[in-house]
Amino acid sequence: MRVSPADRRVGLAVGRRDACAVVLGPENEVLARAVLPDDANDYDPPDARPAATVATLLDALGEVAAPEHVGRVVLAAALTRPLHRPAECARVGVLRIGAPATASVPPFSGWPARLTAAVRGPVALVAGGHEYDGRVAAPLDRAAVEAFARACRTRRDPVAAVAVTAVHAQANGAHEQEAAVLLADALGPDVPVVTGGDEGGLGLLERENAAILDAALAPTARRVLDEVGAVLAERGLVDELYLVHGDGTVFPAQSAARRPLRTVGALHSSARVGGVHLAGEATVVVVDDDGRRVRVSAAVEGWPQESGRLVEVLGIRTNLREVRVTEAPADAVGPTTARAVAGLAGPLVLVRNARRLPDLLLPGRVLRPDDAPFAAAIGAAVGEAAGTVDRIFWIGERSRAEVVAEARRLAAEAAIRAGADPRRVRIGTVAETLMTYVPTSCVRIRVRAVGPVLTVGTERGGEQ
Repeated sequence: MRVSPADRRVGLAVGRRDACAVVLGPENEVLARAVLPDDANDYDPPDARPAATVATLLDALGEVAAPEHVGRVVLAAALTRPLHRPAECARVGVLRIGAPATASVPPFSGWPARLTAAVRGPVALVAGGHEYDGRVAAPLDRAAVEAFARACRTRRDPVAAVAVTAVHAQANGAHEQEAAVLLADALGPDVPVVTGGDEGGLGLLERENAAILDAALAPTARRVLDEVGAVLAERGLVDELYLVHGDGTVFPAQSAARRPLRTVGALHSSARVGGVHLAGEATVVVVDDDGRRVRVSAAVEGWPQESGRLVEVLGIRTNLREVRVTEAPADAVGPTTARAVAGLAGPLVLVRNARRLPDLLLPGRVLRPDDAPFAAAIGAAVGEAAGTVDRIFWIGERSRAEVVAEARRLAAEAAIRAGADPRRVRIGTVAETLMTYVPTSCVRIRVRAVGPVLTVGTERGGEQ
């Protein structure tokens, strides 16, 4: 007898107000659905105890989600809850590489006072870093990095995590990585070291802010994901858990434990991806009603529309790109939604609590899929992995085509690291901006690659 392939995917959506789950088959058909009962978790919000919520949902899915059938589990949930409870955040040591040129605006500038008081640990600005074209601006001051490490491990008030950001690390991250190795050796494996250059983006402060926030969240995120992983292991499910990114793509839980800030906006983005899937069309406008607020966003040929702005968290500007979303409170849902969708292409797909919105308030063709309440879980299950490059490239003796090819290659490699199938990676539009204000020939390139998640070992068992 031949054992069935593990070609099913479990999608889980855990929010502040409710939670749901689905099992999708090999053709993306919905095989099972589950909703969190109102009395689960002793009436705690679902996202207060994510592992308990996941356990309840998996048990409700039953044998359809048996381990021999499931090849992937994807969770849509924001791992940023501690930011609204600063006492739950980790104390973070902050190392900036680029003194003295970067000293005019110190770390934590513009942060809320309460969050700063909870998060701020030792802060050091040391010499080092690179130019915009990747050339070394100054040697890394290793002695200063080692002195910073000693300040971070004082017995009286040690840090729980460290954030390292170097000037122009997105063009050359050598000094950031060198400092991270020194700090990891000095502080040990229990203190995560988060670097700012990995996420791209040109602004030093934005990269640094994101690194600090990630570091402040990392210990809690690691604990939560370890607990969810234990729930999966108890049920014999796959070892590799994926999380939904704030842009609707997915990435491994191991990365999410180090980059929890990426999950900002994950539930709505997952609902948007689910809405696109349920509509069966690549260009749609998704109206997502979670019972408290309505959010409107669009997908064009399957790609989310970006606002052109960077994500701000509690007023802190980060290097994450913002998806264009219009929000409205429940009591203003009709007029605001109608204005938000004006001029956007495609039919309207209503998801989650979609039945509240009457068609007469909405222009154009309106779709109300039967599985609209499960859109966020469906979006998690069908989500793809992505990689983005956003940096300055020095052209030098190369042609423009060679530079663009390098950017496309780097984006594809980033998508593959996030879990995309190398054979099925697609490259999006390449955005180029000439840097006319610098003395050498440079261009800023932003490009995104995306592809279906590679499922390793789709067969569990064999001939008997």
